[in-house]
Amino acid sequence: MSDSQSESAAATDHRETSGPVAAMLEQAILALREAEPAAFLVQPRVLRRVIKQEWDLPALTIQVPHRKSRIVARNTVIRLVDWDELGLESNAELPDRAILIARPDEKQLESMSLGQLKLRVWRLLFHAKIHDAFDRLADDGELTVAGFRQRIDQIGQVEFDEIYSMLKRENFIPTDSSPAHAFVEFAAVYCEFKYFAPHCLGSYFPSFTDFKAVDRLLKQDVEIDDLFHSTRLDGSPDPEIPNRDEVEDETDEELESLTGRGAALVPRAQPSVETDEAKFPALLDAVMPKIEPARRPNLATFGRLIRRADKAFARGNAVAAALHQMHAAKYATPELVSEAVSGALTDLQRLVRRLQDALNFDQAAARNWYESLVGLLLQAGQGFWNPDKRLLYDLQKVCVDHEKDIYTVDLLGYVTSFGRRPIKRALPNQREVLMSKHLRSATRRLVASRLTGQERRRLSRLLHEAAHSSEHQMRTRLRPLVESTLEEVDLTPQNVPERIAFGKMVEELLDGVANRGFLTMGDLRDAISRSNLKLSDLSGPKEFFLGDKLLQADRQLSRVLDGVYQRGDVYLRWLQRLSAVSFGTIFGRFSTRFIFIPYGVAYLAFEAVVHIVELFDPPESEEVIDTVTGIATTIQGPESPVILSVKQNMPLIVFALGTLLLLTIHVAPFRQFLKRTCAYIFSGLRRAFYEWPARFLRLSVVRRMLKSSAIYFIRKFLIWPSIPTALVCWALPRLYNDIPEQPWTNWGIVLCAMSVILNSRVGRDVEELSAEWLHSTWTRIRVHILVALFDLVMDFFKRLLEGFDRILYAVDEWLRFKSGETKLSLGTKALLGVFWAAFTFLARFCVNLLIEPQINPIKHFPVVTVSHKIILPLGLPGGLLSRLLQPLFGEYSDTVAINTVFLIPGVFGFMAWELKSNWQLYKANRGQNLKPVLVGSHGETFIRLMKPGFHSGTLPKLFLRLRRIDRRRSPEEHSLARSKYLDHLHHVHVAVEHFVVREFLQLLKEAPGWNVDGISVARIRLASNNIRIELACPSLSNETLMMVFEEQSGWLVANTLQTGWVRKLDEAQRDILLAALIGFYKLAGVDMVREQIAASFAPRRIPYDVMEEGLVVWPDGEYAEEAVYNLWHHQVIRPYPRAVARNFLLPTLTTESLLFGQTPLPWGVWAARWDSSDDVKPPVLPDKIRWSWAADDDDDQNGVEPA
Repeated sequence: MSDSQSESAAATDHRETSGPVAAMLEQAILALREAEPAAFLVQPRVLRRVIKQEWDLPALTIQVPHRKSRIVARNTVIRLVDWDELGLESNAELPDRAILIARPDEKQLESMSLGQLKLRVWRLLFHAKIHDAFDRLADDGELTVAGFRQRIDQIGQVEFDEIYSMLKRENFIPTDSSPAHAFVEFAAVYCEFKYFAPHCLGSYFPSFTDFKAVDRLLKQDVEIDDLFHSTRLDGSPDPEIPNRDEVEDETDEELESLTGRGAALVPRAQPSVETDEAKFPALLDAVMPKIEPARRPNLATFGRLIRRADKAFARGNAVAAALHQMHAAKYATPELVSEAVSGALTDLQRLVRRLQDALNFDQAAARNWYESLVGLLLQAGQGFWNPDKRLLYDLQKVCVDHEKDIYTVDLLGYVTSFGRRPIKRALPNQREVLMSKHLRSATRRLVASRLTGQERRRLSRLLHEAAHSSEHQMRTRLRPLVESTLEEVDLTPQNVPERIAFGKMVEELLDGVANRGFLTMGDLRDAISRSNLKLSDLSGPKEFFLGDKLLQADRQLSRVLDGVYQRGDVYLRWLQRLSAVSFGTIFGRFSTRFIFIPYGVAYLAFEAVVHIVELFDPPESEEVIDTVTGIATTIQGPESPVILSVKQNMPLIVFALGTLLLLTIHVAPFRQFLKRTCAYIFSGLRRAFYEWPARFLRLSVVRRMLKSSAIYFIRKFLIWPSIPTALVCWALPRLYNDIPEQPWTNWGIVLCAMSVILNSRVGRDVEELSAEWLHSTWTRIRVHILVALFDLVMDFFKRLLEGFDRILYAVDEWLRFKSGETKLSLGTKALLGVFWAAFTFLARFCVNLLIEPQINPIKHFPVVTVSHKIILPLGLPGGLLSRLLQPLFGEYSDTVAINTVFLIPGVFGFMAWELKSNWQLYKANRGQNLKPVLVGSHGETFIRLMKPGFHSGTLPKLFLRLRRIDRRRSPEEHSLARSKYLDHLHHVHVAVEHFVVREFLQLLKEAPGWNVDGISVARIRLASNNIRIELACPSLSNETLMMVFEEQSGWLVANTLQTGWVRKLDEAQRDILLAALIGFYKLAGVDMVREQIAASFAPRRIPYDVMEEGLVVWPDGEYAEEAVYNLWHHQVIRPYPRAVARNFLLPTLTTESLLFGQTPLPWGVWAARWDSSDDVKPPVLPDKIRWSWAADDDDDQNGVEPA
């Protein structure tokens, strides 16, 4: 292209811009054309149009894949893009492959410099040239489909699944992209971030632990470094890649640790404190330059603040004293500034010494604490109540918790016990609990602190070490008390699995103390309900009135954990008594299982359906005016005949539906019949409406036909114009009576006119802009309003109840008496405590039973809704309830009746919500087989941590949010939101570690015959679709055992990627480890085990992948031929295509041999496996599907052999 053409193009392309922006854009275009003559900077709308046509996307599609750059063939450019949109003169010469790059919009251009614009264009051009290089290799036959598959296998199938999901989620590729297309896009995205934004690699590719290996793989095919330099625009600045030591954002280090690329974030043990007094560094000279001199010194204000500081220090409030001193420095004369700052630093030194006494750290740590607190002090003066100031006060609270004894003031208990219980009662367990609570609070506040860089990293390490040490002390003190209490009420384990469950239950209760600072009866109930250790049945009337084992534990824990455990309110205790009769007795269970559940659910379902139908088809009503009074009264008309008929036959319908539920729940053959029937129906529908159409549409002949000129013409000139034609000729006459029905000739005329208009340039532009606006508006409503509203409601009620409990507990904590307070304070708190106890009971009763179930939509429907319908007639003005209340409330009886009817259904909603957990409390109701347990802190199972979904996908959602933050921030910028999401990621890390330690490692410690000590969690690596767990055993080997849990196409797949120290075990020890691992897999909810799959094809080693269509295998080993085992089929799974299966002798398999989750593990077998009295241990899996580890797998990565 000539220089004159380039200049004309630059001028023509920017008619819509003017001034400095147009000049900047012109310079960028000239630099782009010089670097790559085949590249064009175009309007984003133009590029979206081309992509929609090439990928055959609907016109209303707004989320266009790969919308920033695109390589387009010459003929496509001519057909879809006007010359002036490219900035070219008419009939100018075009290259065979044009690179279209989307220019920034006007708002972005106004905020960019020329250097930033050139850097952006260089980045997009580099991305496109990576695409072009791989596309040319594919066109020349140097990279085939099999070659792409081999490279995907080198990356890793699970890692590539994560990449594929990320590319679709971030809109880099269409949803139906082939693996080859996805690999090319991955290469371009990876190289773009590698060279221009390396700080984004960790959040975009969390599964990668060795980026250098990825670099080597990609450089085998393309000279990436040469492309990077050759695409650089003249005058473009270097990408912003600062030195790691200069980066102020410590979250990069934390993300690398959580994803396995950096050192593990393991809190270090606190060394013993040294006897000599800590010597603090002199920081006055470093602090003084950061103090702004007073513009108008005010000695009166200075003196007043200094006196406040002295009073605060005399009361032991060193933080307030230091803050007053720093505030006074703003009003001091130059000679007094150093005096005020020196006094503040002295106050901080005293605070550090108090912390040293409380946390028992050494002199080196004391100096680090001092330097960190000085940084906090400098930030705490900005604003009224900022996080830095609150963090300082939290640390001071830790000192107060350690220094003062805490008592509860219980005047009500003293009176009701006739003086047997003292008014002032010591709370010996509060010291450790409150210290741990306030250190956790300080750690959370660090997320919002203004500290950056090295100061932030240092304080983060100090706080995490202190919080870890304090929590360990709290658990050490409370654990024996909880264990002894549960044993006293006869909640004792009878076998090894129950001992594991007992220990896990205790630790989960202590988790509640660590997270919130207190426990409730609900926490105890939920811990037992989730556990495999259950309550025994109710023994008789005596236990009913005195309380079952849960109520006994509730009473005992309120005594031994006084101040930490809150005894259940009276209505909760009586609800537990009622549930004990219903769920903890033979007659109660029979009635519940065979009467109340099936027929009660049938009745609720019937009423819910009728209620929904009536919402959409309400009975007609008419307004009648009284001729005497003139008052209009609305009279409800009769219901529709269908609803009336259904209600008349309600008993028969409920009986039939309840009987169906009864048979489904309790008759195994009938349940299996329904399951098989539904499976066959689902499988048939899946084949008919998904598999067969998908295969048909993937045929090359069909693809070519759909992209042919004839189909394009029909779609462009007939189908799309017919939509506005129908609106004009059919819809308008029905909306407006003045417009007559249109004859077919008018339809034809309007269709021709619409074809001309829509396919003209003006029509095309209007269509594009209108369609994009409509779709973007609907997307914002659907995603940002509807989905967000549901999440907001759920999160609001959860936070409301948690905040309500925290406020009540905070007031309880304030009403406690601390050593050193006056007798007046003791008397005041004693009197206030009486009123507060009554208010607390009423508040909890009203919120938990009456209000929250009414306004929480999840609890409201269907139980509360049906309850409203049943009792609503009682509360109508002049109704039965109003007449009963008439003698008591007189003219207000109608008001009282209406409010009563409105609030009472909340009790039913509360009871239904609570009783669903109470069923799982009793041993007789425990499931027959091992089932997946909850792992995440929000109730997620292992698969729900990784599987994307409406109520699942914790990890992919967190990494999605991290990606959104990373691509908008500069490498050296600290992000508060990023710190918050990494904190959530750290909670997942801790939850997974607790799951491994409490369910797997503890089982090995308790297992009879296991004699290996020192196994610990070495590292946990989190990614969006997989979790890797490394277990270390230094006494056997320096190599670790690596377990991997992967989400693939909705299945949870597990394997031992590295056996490590397992090779040093003898056969008996390996059998014990394998049995424990199988049970651990069952508790994790594993669907498939790679060792089991490998054993199914043994002795052959066939590469495979788990995809949506099933288990895809490549029997030739070269990825040229593939076959599929449809995992949705039942019992027998035959590979297809049958020709490939016959050629490579692929076996016919069963679901039991491929799907680990299809083989149940009965609780009785699991408990008997760990019975030390049995010489012959029952196998936890059938012999035909078992696998084992080889003794020496130096030449075998997985070390797996069929059993």
